[in-house]
Amino acid sequence: MNKKGFTLVELLAVIIVLAILVLLALPRVMSLMERSRVSSFAVEANEIAKAATNAYGSRVLTEEEVGHPVCFTVAELVSGGYLDAEKNDINGAIAIDLVPDENDLSKTNEIVYTYLSKENYYVKKNGVAGNNKVANSDVVKSKGGSLFSDCTTTCSATTGGEIIMCGDTNIASLTPSLNDDTLPDCEYELGHAWSFDYKGSIDEFSIPCEGNYMLEVWGAQGGSYSEAYHGGYGGYATGFIRLNTTDKLYIGVGGAGTHIGNYNTGSGGYNGGGNITGTWSDGNERRSTGGGATHIAKNNNLGVLKNYVDNQSDILIVAGGGGGGHANNTMVTSSSYAGGYGIGGSGGGTNGGNSIGQQYNDLVSSAGGTSSQTPSETRGSFGQGGQAKVGETNYGIHDGGGAGWYGGERNWRGAAGGSGYVSSSLSNSHMTCFNCMSTEDSVTTNVTTVSATAMSNAAKKGNGYAKITYVGNKTTPVNNNYQFAYTGTVQTFTAPKSGTYKLEAWGAQGGSFDSTYYGGYGGYSTGNINLNSGDKLYIAVGRGGSVCVNGRQSTACEAPASFNGGGACSTLTGYNTTFGSIACGAGGGASHIATASGVLSELSTNRSAILLVAGGGGGTKLSNAPSNYGAGGAGGGFNGNANISMGNDLKTAVYGTQESGASAFGLGINGGGGGFYGGGGSLAGGGGGSGYINTSRLSSAKMVCFNCTTSTTAATKTETSTCHNAAPTSNCAKDGDGYVIITYLNS
Repeated sequence: MNKKGFTLVELLAVIIVLAILVLLALPRVMSLMERSRVSSFAVEANEIAKAATNAYGSRVLTEEEVGHPVCFTVAELVSGGYLDAEKNDINGAIAIDLVPDENDLSKTNEIVYTYLSKENYYVKKNGVAGNNKVANSDVVKSKGGSLFSDCTTTCSATTGGEIIMCGDTNIASLTPSLNDDTLPDCEYELGHAWSFDYKGSIDEFSIPCEGNYMLEVWGAQGGSYSEAYHGGYGGYATGFIRLNTTDKLYIGVGGAGTHIGNYNTGSGGYNGGGNITGTWSDGNERRSTGGGATHIAKNNNLGVLKNYVDNQSDILIVAGGGGGGHANNTMVTSSSYAGGYGIGGSGGGTNGGNSIGQQYNDLVSSAGGTSSQTPSETRGSFGQGGQAKVGETNYGIHDGGGAGWYGGERNWRGAAGGSGYVSSSLSNSHMTCFNCMSTEDSVTTNVTTVSATAMSNAAKKGNGYAKITYVGNKTTPVNNNYQFAYTGTVQTFTAPKSGTYKLEAWGAQGGSFDSTYYGGYGGYSTGNINLNSGDKLYIAVGRGGSVCVNGRQSTACEAPASFNGGGACSTLTGYNTTFGSIACGAGGGASHIATASGVLSELSTNRSAILLVAGGGGGTKLSNAPSNYGAGGAGGGFNGNANISMGNDLKTAVYGTQESGASAFGLGINGGGGGFYGGGGSLAGGGGGSGYINTSRLSSAKMVCFNCTTSTTAATKTETSTCHNAAPTSNCAKDGDGYVIITYLNS
């Protein structure tokens, strides 16, 4: 039998291959071993921090220690029984203090400063309340051995801002700071926001990253008879909270109240708006329901706010809804009568706003919701606006109260607003409301700013809104995003740092009569631009078109021009209409961004300064029926839309293009929308204004408009959409006033 073994060359080859494999695997093995040591050290460091916290809680502070951090060495924690002896192989010290929260002196934040070392590893860390945990990333390997050996016996420290010294080594500043590096990586940049519009049900939001989140909520407006006799505006509340990826938030966005009119019953706005529970025989009494509250709850979905009456600690934040407005149609339209109206109270605030009404010469008022109240026959309850009980005297005439932490009182000349709420678990929290507080308190500020678009610290028209923003470890807003609502003036943006910025603009909607005969929606334009720190941009945000409505057909009325080019609109006289009213909506103003100041029409001779324009929509018009009436055309797009003629005579309005319009550059007329070129009017509504993108200055530029003509050419790139929102939404047309957002993208 032939026995054959391995040759020396073969053995050497095997040995070399094995050696190569070992060399390849060794760094990974060593890395795993080091990571294991780091993780083990971080775990031990956290146990020591916990032991030091317990020791601090048991300590009777001396007079010298009060107001100063207290030092505990590892050896002291072991000898005191707070720590197992096996942890004695770690050298170092921890300083612990309870210092006042700068935003609320009644609260304290636990500050832990950790200086520990073991073998060649050490941690040097400032921690703040809720963020004391030592992570693997806080552990550093030192080639010089134990850096903090002297700290086993020395820990000199004073209050914020001074330096702890160990021997000759400057270890760390005691100034408490919020360090984003202590957080796990997050796929979202600081300032990324999630928005929640009204939809009539509860939204669920799963926390995507550990960190701090800014919560903002706006309550809904009560139902309105008119702009003069309107429902109370929704309140605003905000605050910051630390959340983990295991947390869930549940958001209930309030629905606006409804103007019911005379004979009907009606439901209040979603999330607690007070109902109108009965009919009323006098056709002159025009009643409205209450606006719903907007709330955010944590980790317990019970539905609408009122369902949390026995679980109030689950609620983080509430913005109150406004009370319903009211008018006696005869009394408010005749000089023979005084009074006969009610303006709904605004959502709160610690307290909701009182209603303001008048019956003949007597003032009438109802009380806003408070932070704690006992429900009565007229006042609201937890999460529910006041409403009349079926069968009580005159129950059909009452307007519904606004919802809130506690709902506002119902009444027959306007109802009151509901209160707001911010949980003690939030930091940097506050509320604002439209003149809801007779005396402001520490958490509520009165404001006079009102917007149909959700704006921080402004009261809200229409439906409620909610917004959640990831801010890392910060407890103040992250300003990567700069927002501009309608103000009636040219506004200025100064670039805070060099880099690429995304520009977004929405034109304003034309004036509307109702949901059928509506003003055309504003267009959307966007593009990216590189800016240097200190560069200035000038922003003009278009005003939504107003509407004039006159039931006396022998009398003309006029809706005035809208800011930034929306055309005024006048009705004709002598028309006999089957609508019960003649109506005429002004065109919506354009919104634009430029490198030179001025409204759009003033930049006619300096068009190269214009970066982008979002066209405004045309206004509605109801003239003589059945011949002439219709809805306004949407803002562009490289072209605006024509009006939507609905009568027997098809009347078409001029719309704006890239070269011409119904009037001069930047102006609409006769109910036409503003734009690069504005739209014109007809007996059946106004045309929309055109948009514009300056592709010589912008990248990724395009326009989006509602049901409009598209273009694939780069200079006029236009997409069509069926989306429109009151809140500014990328790639969607706009209801109400225009809007502009500038977002910093990167350096």
